[in-house]
Amino acid sequence: MLVAYPISANLLRNLPPPLNFPVDKVTFLVLMYPMGKIRHDWPAIKAEYVEGGIDEKGNRAWPSMEDVAQKYGVRGPSVRREAAKGGWLQQRASFVTKVEQARKEQKSDELAGKAAEFDIKCLKVAEAGLSHVARHYQLAAEAKKPLPAGELAQLSAAQKNYQQIGRLALGDSTEKVDGAGTMVGNKIEVVFVNSPNGSD
Repeated sequence: MLVAYPISANLLRNLPPPLNFPVDKVTFLVLMYPMGKIRHDWPAIKAEYVEGGIDEKGNRAWPSMEDVAQKYGVRGPSVRREAAKGGWLQQRASFVTKVEQARKEQKSDELAGKAAEFDIKCLKVAEAGLSHVARHYQLAAEAKKPLPAGELAQLSAAQKNYQQIGRLALGDSTEKVDGAGTMVGNKIEVVFVNSPNGSD
């Protein structure tokens, strides 16, 4: 390795022969040091190749061996030799799998949370709808007036729809009963309401 130090012309003139030589301006004294073995930060190079890094957009980027070699000032063959010796390719593949699995789990958790919120909203809609239908039956019972056939059919259909919405929100099956409360499959559910004439 060559190292140059500035040295004054007067000092060079006063050197004994044969070291003295004519100079008229400041020159440089060049010294040679033995070249030692360059130490590279292999743990950092390996970590960047195996685990990648986060780019300016917030996404994980996976550099090539040439990329890390250029960044750390290492010859490409040296990087490839260390990678082969340390099993970097296998470690990187394993790390990529873990990152992808973690991303899927995070996405699944987020979707599960949104699904739960949506189910709660649907359940509230079903409860409000059934309350509205029940109120119509109650008013008819208090007035002791039979509901017109068309309105009764509409209320029955609405009641069935709200029941289905509520069951879905609770994670239950919707194929249990028809609108009249008859059996569908192996289960039956009957909703008791006041009759239009006020009797039980």
